[in-house]
Amino acid sequence: MKILHTADSHIGAELPVRARLPGPRRGDDFIAAFHRVLQTARDQAVDLVIHAGDLFDSPRPSRSAIMAAVLPLRDLAGDGIPVLIVPGNHERCAIPESPFLCHPNIHIAADPMTRLFHCGGTRVAVSAIPCLHHAGQARFEEQLAAASCSSVAADVRMLAVHQAFDSAVCGSADYRFPRKDPDVILRGQVPPEFVYVAAGHVHRHQKLRPADRLTPQIVYSG
Repeated sequence: MKILHTADSHIGAELPVRARLPGPRRGDDFIAAFHRVLQTARDQAVDLVIHAGDLFDSPRPSRSAIMAAVLPLRDLAGDGIPVLIVPGNHERCAIPESPFLCHPNIHIAADPMTRLFHCGGTRVAVSAIPCLHHAGQARFEEQLAAASCSSVAADVRMLAVHQAFDSAVCGSADYRFPRKDPDVILRGQVPPEFVYVAAGHVHRHQKLRPADRLTPQIVYSG
């Protein structure tokens, strides 16, 4: 099976309607990079695309930003490639409504949920939780339970989230998210039945594991 995992596209960033300062901006670069990622999904004939949060840079993106993001997603869905989207913190934990996202192959985790996908003959259950913006560590297990992870029979289980996990690294100073931060999810909180965690929020590509075991693999796509 082939699954494409991406995150933090921030469509609409660097494209202000009324720029405060003159000069070049990279908003078009962000959109072009997003389109290249989705073209890769088509070129590689993937079975599923997971976008792990911050598809948009703002909870109220401009119409042009919405169209730049949703039209290629709609095209993928129309070609038979399912898309799962997790709302991120920049979107205030909710994806803006658009009629173009109303498609049976587009799944938006407005609430904790689990969806079953058939990927290369394998039943893949993907549980997804929208960004927990406040006290995420304390609420994480409750939200997992709300996703009804075990209610779907599957061969493989994955988790899609937009959160910071402890020991994740970001920034030029290699800052590591501490366990004591109430918004940081502990790696050990992720149940071992998940083989892969498609994570967003931290922009540096990296792979983590719980400190006391080998599974799951917690991956930030970068």
